[in-house]
Formats: sequence, C-alpha cells, structure tokens
Amino acid sequence: MKSMDVRKNISPSARRRRPRPGILLAVLIAGAIGWQMPVPTAFAFQVCACGAGDIVCLAAIAVCETKIHTYNLYMEQMGAGVPRHQLPAVYRDLLRSRYPLADFNAFRFGFSDRQPPNNATTDCGTTYFNSRAYVDALRAAGANPDWLLHEVTHVEQCTSGGGREAYAKRW
Repeated sequence: MKSMDVRKNISPSARRRRPRPGILLAVLIAGAIGWQMPVPTAFAFQVCACGAGDIVCLAAIAVCETKIHTYNLYMEQMGAGVPRHQLPAVYRDLLRSRYPLADFNAFRFGFSDRQPPNNATTDCGTTYFNSRAYVDALRAAGANPDWLLHEVTHVEQCTSGGGREAYAKRW
C-alpha cells in the first residue's frame, strides 16, 4: 500500500492557518494562571502580521504584543539612569557613508552593566556597552571601533526592518 501525504489535499493558505500548538499552549497557560495578555492594538496587527479573523490569530497577536512589551521592559531596565552620549564628530562623519540608514545625530551610547560581561545591547538608536573603559574611550574618539561597527549594524536592521516595534518582535 502506498503511503499518502495527507497534506497534499490541503491548500497552501489552509496550511498557513493551522493552529500552532505553542501559541495555543501559551494562551491556555496564561488563562489558567489568570494572567492578562495585552489587548491587541491596531498597530500590533500591522507589526505582528496577522489578520483579526480568528482565535488563533488573536492568540498570535497577544503573544507578539507580549514580546514587544517584554522588549520595552528589558530596555527600560537596561537604560535606567544611564547617561547617554553622542558619538564624536569624527565617528559620525566616517560612519555616515557606510551606514546610510543610521541617524548618527540621534544615536546615543552609554555604559550599562545590567547585562552579561563583554556584551552590548542595541535598542534601535541607543547602544549600551558593558565596558565602562570602552565607553570612555569611545567618548574620547580613541576606541577601537569594531565593537561599535557591529552594534551600528543593529541600528540599520532596526531602521530597515520597520522601526522599534518590528525590531522588538524579531529580537
């Protein structure tokens, strides 16, 4: 007897609409513990790329909004009380041609030790380095820019990817 692929008779659009167990499980667990998921906003339907037609879609939107909310909370704690500095003009001038999407007049950086050692975190237009010495050297235009170049790539990803909320969804 030949084995039959049961998915053959399912249209591609129907395959995409099949419930994903992870999302449904998250909704069930959240309901069981009484946690309130964020109410989806009109913007969430755009960023989270889902129509508003069914419960699976609404669950996906809620999970997506939760990711964005969690990202925002993480970045708030990362930057709490952190002085942010503008790049020295020499770096801004040199980097503009290599990173045309980055707004170096608005970009800021600072020291935050609320992350693993030798790490940096970029929140679209702000980078937090976990090295006070690196931040001090960067402020004085004396740092090796390799670490900065890597982080500025994330600034470009944020811009080209549709902004902070879309970046947070992928983060």
